[in-house]
Amino acid sequence: MSGTRSARRLFAARARRLPDPVPLGAVVAQAEGLEVRLAGRTVLAEAELTVRAGEVLALVGPNGAGKSTLLAALAADLPAESGTVRLGGPPG
Repeated sequence: MSGTRSARRLFAARARRLPDPVPLGAVVAQAEGLEVRLAGRTVLAEAELTVRAGEVLALVGPNGAGKSTLLAALAADLPAESGTVRLGGPPG
């Protein structure tokens, strides 16, 4: 078997259908009143974020401001103590 056919077969099982395009300006991610607590300490309080399709977004701030914590909470890698997170649909 040639190397090209072998590679195609290897990656064919991983092929995924791409999601349908989202109209420009549509809300694709949103956090409202998001609070995250770690070890009994509030590390993110009342965070608000709206991301729309087609936007270029930069999350900037000093070390320890909660940038990574916000992204982890949006991805459900960290549990939110309170607030709402929506990713491409109704609250989840």
